[in-house]
Amino acid sequence: MTDTRNIRSYVSIVVTAILGALNDNLLKAAVIVFAALSVPADQAATVGLLAGALLMLPFVLFSGWAGILADKVEKATMIRAVKWSELGLACVATGAMISGSIPLMLGLVFLMGTQSAFFGPLKLGWLPERLRPDQLVAANSWLDAGTFLAILAGMVAGGLLSGAETLIWVGGAAILIAILGVTAAYTLPKGARAAPDLPVPVNPLAGNWRVLKALFSDGIAARAAMLDTWFWAVGSVYLSTLPAYLRLRLGGDETMLTAVMALFAGGIGAGAIMASVKLRGKVSAQLALPSGILIAAASFGLSAGFDALEPGSGMVGLFGTAQGLFVVTSLFLVAFGGGMFAIPLKALIQSRAGQDERAQVMAGFNILSSLGIVGISILMSLGVRAGLELQHIFLTIAVTAVLAVIAAIAFFQREALQGLGRAVLLPWFRVEVEGREHLATSGPVVFVSNHVSFADGPLLFSLIDREVAIAVNTDWAKGPVLSRLAGILGIAPLDPQKPMAAKGLAQKINAGGAALVFPEGRISTHGALMKVYPGTAWLVDAAQAPVVPIHIEGLESSRVTRPIAGMARRLFPKVRIRVGAPRRLDVPVDIKGRARREVATRALQDMLEDSRFEALNAHRSLPHAFHQARKQFDASDVAISDPLGTHLTRRKIALGAAAFSALLEEKTAPGEHVGILLPGVAAAPVVLMGLWRAGRVAAILNPTLGAAPMLSAIDTAGIAKIITSKDFVEKAGIEDVVRELENQGLEILWTDELKAQIGPRRKTRAFWDARRPADVALSGDEPAAILFTSGTEGAPKGVVLSHGNLVANIAQLRARTDIGPADRVLSALPLFHSFGLTAGVLLPLMAGAPVMMYPSPLHYRIVPEVAYGHSATLIFGTDTFLNGWGRRASAYDFSSVRAAIAGAEPVKASTRALWSEKFGVRILEGFGATEAGPVIALNTPMENRNGTVGRALSNIDMRLEEAPGIEGQRLWIRGPNVMAGYLLSGTKGVLHAPEGGWYDTGDIVSRDADGFIRIVGRAKRFAKVGGEMVSLAAAEALAAEIWPDAHVAAMSLPDARKGEKVILVTTQVGAERKALSAAAKERGIAEITVPSEVVVMERIPLLASGKTDYPALGAALKSAEEKVA
Repeated sequence: MTDTRNIRSYVSIVVTAILGALNDNLLKAAVIVFAALSVPADQAATVGLLAGALLMLPFVLFSGWAGILADKVEKATMIRAVKWSELGLACVATGAMISGSIPLMLGLVFLMGTQSAFFGPLKLGWLPERLRPDQLVAANSWLDAGTFLAILAGMVAGGLLSGAETLIWVGGAAILIAILGVTAAYTLPKGARAAPDLPVPVNPLAGNWRVLKALFSDGIAARAAMLDTWFWAVGSVYLSTLPAYLRLRLGGDETMLTAVMALFAGGIGAGAIMASVKLRGKVSAQLALPSGILIAAASFGLSAGFDALEPGSGMVGLFGTAQGLFVVTSLFLVAFGGGMFAIPLKALIQSRAGQDERAQVMAGFNILSSLGIVGISILMSLGVRAGLELQHIFLTIAVTAVLAVIAAIAFFQREALQGLGRAVLLPWFRVEVEGREHLATSGPVVFVSNHVSFADGPLLFSLIDREVAIAVNTDWAKGPVLSRLAGILGIAPLDPQKPMAAKGLAQKINAGGAALVFPEGRISTHGALMKVYPGTAWLVDAAQAPVVPIHIEGLESSRVTRPIAGMARRLFPKVRIRVGAPRRLDVPVDIKGRARREVATRALQDMLEDSRFEALNAHRSLPHAFHQARKQFDASDVAISDPLGTHLTRRKIALGAAAFSALLEEKTAPGEHVGILLPGVAAAPVVLMGLWRAGRVAAILNPTLGAAPMLSAIDTAGIAKIITSKDFVEKAGIEDVVRELENQGLEILWTDELKAQIGPRRKTRAFWDARRPADVALSGDEPAAILFTSGTEGAPKGVVLSHGNLVANIAQLRARTDIGPADRVLSALPLFHSFGLTAGVLLPLMAGAPVMMYPSPLHYRIVPEVAYGHSATLIFGTDTFLNGWGRRASAYDFSSVRAAIAGAEPVKASTRALWSEKFGVRILEGFGATEAGPVIALNTPMENRNGTVGRALSNIDMRLEEAPGIEGQRLWIRGPNVMAGYLLSGTKGVLHAPEGGWYDTGDIVSRDADGFIRIVGRAKRFAKVGGEMVSLAAAEALAAEIWPDAHVAAMSLPDARKGEKVILVTTQVGAERKALSAAAKERGIAEITVPSEVVVMERIPLLASGKTDYPALGAALKSAEEKVA
């Protein structure tokens, strides 16, 4: 209701309706309660039923006229006339109250009903004329909630004023309310007549027949009207008979009787508002089944509860005992369910009516409802006179509720199942939906979702706010359950192996329909994404419709999926569903046939990957991400181990981190950069998580640097305190380095001493603190870690990675890979290396995969034994380390490994061959940079192309710039994983953020049509030889092919004749240039690529990360040249 005039109009009609309802129920309640207190109980019940019948009888007699006139005459004018008649009746009511005559009062009730009969179609026809269809449920809900508040007030006032001495006040109140109603009617704006030429029959019954025909001309509206009629009929029985029964059973007075009727009216109003909230503006019969079940259950409870009431116990017996509270609760639930049941059905009737007959259709509904109320009132009255006890009446109502549930299923099969699904599945799985508005996308659309459980289909069927065909594997569609429900659910059999089989469904979508598709074609075996079948990709592409991606998280650990190794199964898992905005499948129009299906398949795979990334990237910080992992995976399972015999569960990590956090809050300042000088053992992640919980920044130092470089890094990062371990300092032999740090004024926080300070009091506090993700407010923009570049091409810089950067890179890796709790990870990479920190520790910690941490990758004989003992399935390393481990390992040491993931340096063909032939393991090469958290691209078992580093991860934008004289292009990237910025030496903590978010990787790359990236070399690692650009990486690759067992490195040095020359350094004994030249000629490689000199060294210097230490190598070559000179 965005139009101001429509809002004013709506408010005016609501106020007018509320005042009318208040007057009606003031008089009705006064009559019923007055009769209940004035005549014998059996007669009081009859009077109550008669009052209800007389109030409804005019709706049966005159609704036809009322509906026709409401469409023929301008509605505001009609409403004013009706309200004037109400004022006249209020004056007559005063005389009736003075006389105290029950027959006269009953006659007055009939006249008030007549006035209401003419007002009903006007009110109900007014709403759809001025509101959109998606506003009808909310408008009716608030209108009816307000009406029931008026009913409540009328009942309370009528009951309280029903005594012989105060009855006169009822008439006076009715006059005042009628005057206010007339005033409100004159605020209604006038509009156009809906059907000015509509004839008005002389015979009111003929008018009734006409409006009933209008109602029943639409089957859906007719079915909704019949169900709605049932509720209002049984509701009238409750309101009419309860006062007499409670007086007879409990000896209740007018206060009790009024309270009970008010409770019923309030329950209907509350249910109406709940319906509006649940349906979110959708006009639907979805709530008919769950609310009908609620009414039926509560009705049986009410019937049984009445028999348990203590006779003569009065107000205390009803509101002060367990039996009485059970009755009160059951009565409220009947009314609450009724509000949820009736109001959406009324909105459905309104929405189905044509513009020129809305009032007539609603008049037909009023007639039907009135016939139901009058009919059931007469039947119950006759039953009471024949000796039927009131308890049996209530039991009969409960039985009819069961019949209404059956009717709801028969009348609205699809909507009933959707409503039941929402009522059961949403609370069962505590479902959270992000982007729910996209589930109501109109027009042609395909909803695509990952597939993790048997409940995926039923859950999404319940949530999608439109009729949708569900694409199901042909074998499943033939099953005993789905084959019977195929028509109701809209099952569309789909053979993922036969793309063209989906042609009919694609045409239906293209014509304006919707479909729900699970592109993976099967339930995931590990909880992550599986491959996309070409058949489903073809369907999505052929439909030429927007695609709404959906990601389900949580059901993979439920009891309604196949067991996943290492995944704890829960009966009530927390489920999160993320729904993306509609988007198009990016397939160029000029691609045809099989090539088009392949492109569509990859595009759909990327869409699912993006959707999974967006869902997994929802955490504010690393502690929040770990907190979610702790809840998702079994907290008592071991998460981190090390060779020292330490085995930490997620629960122990959380407790340890909470204890360290509290301690570090006392010893460090908020946001302080704290140095970390620790080995890769299980305790290190606990310290890191403790720092992050406390809102501190971990500046992870390289212990192999020596005192001077380390002091430079410390100055760059602004570090004043360093956390380290005495045992580590001693074993690493860096006592002199640490002593120098202390001499320079740095404070050393020894983990041994910190741990000793965590006594019983701190442990108790940690137990409670660990229940929350963090101890301070954290956001994704806040810095989490400072890592230092390797220094292979100059002085190290401090790379600031925010919580958001690291969380995003972990989410990107989880979206691309299937790493999960079934895996066992071995990481021997150091923590100060971004690959070791993110991929080696944080990724498995968040993905539920237990990780074995080993402190040194250089122990080539021990690492394979550790892998064998840990039964590792995944191992992370660089080419240097993988080669070293592979050569010294037994053929069985890596028997459990399913993949080795490599980064930091190019993987040589010889290393691939070694792992493939000796262990049967594929090396999956990736590419990254510390500044990117670090992973940028990665090959996977699903998509692996040798010679490349894979395709870019989700949500990474790439920009390729020409590099003059070089074959390839310079790579720039932008994405959520790209660093916050650099800390540079001498800038005193100033953060140098990448301009526009773009980071220059410094790499020269090529990218093929499928998006796979090939690294040509570093922009700085090209030599300009005689005006030609020569790749040092290409020279190294050539040498590595010839001498696969040797370590090789290419350097450029000044040359007086050609400007620069390429020198190849190798550990291969007897290596000569002529071997390189012959190999280049054989492979068709230009002679200029062949290094001009070959230098043999016993050992080439390496960084701790395994990369060649080019600055050290250059210094060694320069020193050697100087000695020769």
